[in-house]
Amino acid sequence: LHNLIVTKHLDRPTWVSGARPLTVDSIDITQAYLNTNLHHDVYLKLPEGVEVLAGKVYKLLKSLYGLKQSGQEWHKELDAHLQWQGFFPLLNVPCMYLRGVGASQVIIAVNVDDMLIVSPQRDQVDQTKKAIINRWKITNNGPATEFLKIKITQDQEKRTIDLDQCMYIREIIREWIQLHKKTWTPMVCTPSKASPEEEIDSKLKVKYLVLVGKLLWISNTI
Repeated sequence: LHNLIVTKHLDRPTWVSGARPLTVDSIDITQAYLNTNLHHDVYLKLPEGVEVLAGKVYKLLKSLYGLKQSGQEWHKELDAHLQWQGFFPLLNVPCMYLRGVGASQVIIAVNVDDMLIVSPQRDQVDQTKKAIINRWKITNNGPATEFLKIKITQDQEKRTIDLDQCMYIREIIREWIQLHKKTWTPMVCTPSKASPEEEIDSKLKVKYLVLVGKLLWISNTI
């Protein structure tokens, strides 16, 4: 990220600005999918009991949550607006948009309708927010404290931004470990592979895959 140096402090990575402190704010677009125009005709089949006038059909004017093309249509609209504002997406990280250089540079990280807006200058962050507010209604979260379950701690005096997954790890512990139990039973022998004849509960298989996925997410992000 140009003026950023990423360092490791034990299990807590830190973004350190090389020349100046960074401002990192968070916003999310309110009901993004419902504000998205459709570029193809989509007609509705209404549930039984709903009266439809003879010779009439229902056609969607805007996107809906649950519509399979909603995500793509929203991305097209957001991408077009950001590029109109002078931003361009990174080729290898298309969810990140850049504009300007040096002190006036602005970086936007996008996750569907949630965004981080980063710049060395507070007024650049505010101007970017204003340009987005002029197009959509947003929730202004102010200085970013969390993004994709990653905790963000900003220290303007030290010019550092600490990132950690403590909140997410605690969430996994609450979900998967019985916290009221104060003891654990050590493994007395090496676990053996289940024989083909043994049946494993299908629900247990799914839970195992979910847990492994969560652990991989932690190990690969921070």
